[in-house]
Amino acid sequence: VPGRRLKSRISELEAQTTAFRRDSELLREVQRRQQAILDNIPDLVWLADAEGRYLTVNRAFGRACGLPPGDVFGKTAADIGPPDLAEKYRRDDANVMAARTRRRIEEPLEYATGERKWIETIKMPVMDDDDRVIGTRGVARDIDEGKRMQKIMIQTEKMVTVGGLAAGMAHELNNPLGAILQHVQNIQRRISDGLPANAAVAGEIGVDFGLVRHYLDRRGINDMLTYIVEAGGRAADIITNMLAFSRKGSAALETTHLARLMDHAVELAACDYDLRKKYDFRTIRIIREYDEGLPPVVINRPEIERVLLNIVKNAAQALAERPAGVPPLITLRTRRNREYACIEVMDNGPGMTGEISGRVFEPFFTTREAGGGSGMGLTVAYALVVDNHRGMISVDSEPGTGTTMTVGLPLDAESTV
Repeated sequence: VPGRRLKSRISELEAQTTAFRRDSELLREVQRRQQAILDNIPDLVWLADAEGRYLTVNRAFGRACGLPPGDVFGKTAADIGPPDLAEKYRRDDANVMAARTRRRIEEPLEYATGERKWIETIKMPVMDDDDRVIGTRGVARDIDEGKRMQKIMIQTEKMVTVGGLAAGMAHELNNPLGAILQHVQNIQRRISDGLPANAAVAGEIGVDFGLVRHYLDRRGINDMLTYIVEAGGRAADIITNMLAFSRKGSAALETTHLARLMDHAVELAACDYDLRKKYDFRTIRIIREYDEGLPPVVINRPEIERVLLNIVKNAAQALAERPAGVPPLITLRTRRNREYACIEVMDNGPGMTGEISGRVFEPFFTTREAGGGSGMGLTVAYALVVDNHRGMISVDSEPGTGTTMTVGLPLDAESTV
């Protein structure tokens, strides 16, 4: 009897062991499938205990940390990230667990690759069957593109409003400016010694015309008149730019290779007199990274060439303010971004703050000294790209990191009006 009971017990244990192995294998298979599902989610997903130790993370989370997901297990944010960021995450988790509610945060995140993106993070508390908080779970989504598009949409709204004002201002200013320039030119003719009628009238009233000319020269009046004409010319250029900003260009469209257009814009910038007055454009190193597979686009070539010339000139002028010892560098890149053919102009200048980069397309906004620029160059560029070509233009810059200007033009010719 004891032997029979022993055999029966052994059989039960064997059956239990077999069932345990089957259940263990089934559990491992479920875990593998769950991990596979998590790894196929592009967002960062994680589960952490109450002490902040990561229990489960997906592949996207591991890539952001620069570690395989398995190596993150059991680590805290302090083990895999900078101390200040780890402390922030610890406080966030503590607040989520204390409030027992989800929390949404938008913040920049620097990936292990050095890439910096805006992410939207949603953190939630994890409760057990007794409704006790035992940890947190979270999802972080890349919203960098959405942030850029949001900026572009805000800028578009500004430009729609300003566009109507620009046309009216330009026409109102054109008439008095034309009168000023015309009368100054007439004054210069009346005091010129090249016209016999001037000397004749002076003789009729008993005035020595030579002495009049000498007085005007000694008092600098001729120079003052010249300055008025030059200033009026600059004002006329501003008005021309305002009119270009407020109206569509001609519909003269042609198929163009952006790489060739970019090269031509650089050649024009190298010959620009205003640039050469301040520094030699030829000292700037130009790097070209053109996508040879990028198809040509249908555009108004003079308009886009004007845009690119403005952007290249701005980049060159920014390089004049670069820190000492930093060689000037401009990188030109063409690439495809979904339905757009994109041109990027990157410089290694001093960069801009967020406040300044958010205003670069506003009319008359400039950071240069008086007389250094009208502040209309990028405003006109915006109008030519966004309004005339249904494209997009954006700026990405931070102090000390240089500036990147991106122009996107539709590859679909029908999108260009």
